Amino acid sequence: MMSSNRISRTVRAPRAAVYRACSEPAELVRWRFPLDMTARLLGADGARYRMTLGYGDGRADTFDSTFVARVPNEKVVERIRFDAPDRAGEMTVTTELRDADGGTDVTMRFENLPASIRPEDNAEGTRQALVRLAELVEVRANIDRRLGAIERDFGVEIFHACESGSRAWDFASPDSDYDVRFLYRHPRDWYLSLSEPRDVIETPIEGVYDVNGWELRKALRLALKGNPVLFEWLMSPIRYLERPLAAGFREVAFSVFDPVKAYRHYLSMARGQRRTYLLGETVRQKKYFYAVRPLLACQYLLAHRSLVPMRFFDLMDAAAPPAEVRDTLVEMLRTKRQASEAAEAQRLPVLDRWIEQSLDALEARAPEPVTMVDRAPLERFFRSAIGA
Repeated sequence: MMSSNRISRTVRAPRAAVYRACSEPAELVRWRFPLDMTARLLGADGARYRMTLGYGDGRADTFDSTFVARVPNEKVVERIRFDAPDRAGEMTVTTELRDADGGTDVTMRFENLPASIRPEDNAEGTRQALVRLAELVEVRANIDRRLGAIERDFGVEIFHACESGSRAWDFASPDSDYDVRFLYRHPRDWYLSLSEPRDVIETPIEGVYDVNGWELRKALRLALKGNPVLFEWLMSPIRYLERPLAAGFREVAFSVFDPVKAYRHYLSMARGQRRTYLLGETVRQKKYFYAVRPLLACQYLLAHRSLVPMRFFDLMDAAAPPAEVRDTLVEMLRTKRQASEAAEAQRLPVLDRWIEQSLDALEARAPEPVTMVDRAPLERFFRSAIGA
């Protein structure tokens, strides 16, 4: 027998910000699951997406969802089908938004809950998920305010802003900073000076917010140099701001991606992380990920010679490390998502061996070089972007 549920919470953020978090799969995967679970977006295409929810004991619930209604700033309706036979049937989830004093009232209604999901478990899990939603949109509102202040104070237009680092890679701890990175352009006359003024904006760290950006011309030059950090910004699954100029920038930047330069960058990063942080008796858990991810990126580049996936699980699936390494990383990731950034642990021989062996194997290899890059599209884009 199927049942229904209704759960509400007030969130201290504007309706538009809450709606965005409730209507985009890349946002839903960041909050709509209980506190003791994890979520992973497996794919999204238009009004459909596929997601898996992970339990602490290794079990998972995978489902397909279809948006049947998305009314901006008011309502989102989804129909969900689970893969598991004991969750057969189609569940409808309706999220409604209304103005409230100082924020937005969020009400979630579940209709046709599968019989294997107890209504009380669904209610508690949803309450916990709404706690995540509140944190997410309140943080997003703070970031939006900071980006708006930067545009006013520096007289620039930010055309792309994203999350960088562990939150974008999907292995953040609860107390991880928000590493917000952005690209911006000045008005046309700024580019006509005989001198070249400062081409970065760096703001003081405020609490958990670290917000910095690169100017348009600098960013295009970095693309030509094959700077992997720039490409990671453009690939980030967490975008805070995206204006029309970003699509053109992304297209011309991706056209000059150099897998050999990216490979050297990631190999150097892995080597440095191991030498600096992974040789003591105890290590900070996150440092393993800062060594493992670059090695997986190198293995991916050897096989595919293309832009490296940002999310850790996507990259791990593509690079396919040995099963014992993968199992160790999955368990570490589950622990890290619940622990402090500074949490330490004993060294893990499984990972130590794999890191050392991978470094040795990768040192003598590199992807096939690319043909000569064509600067002309970047030059044309730059002149068009500044109105020259």
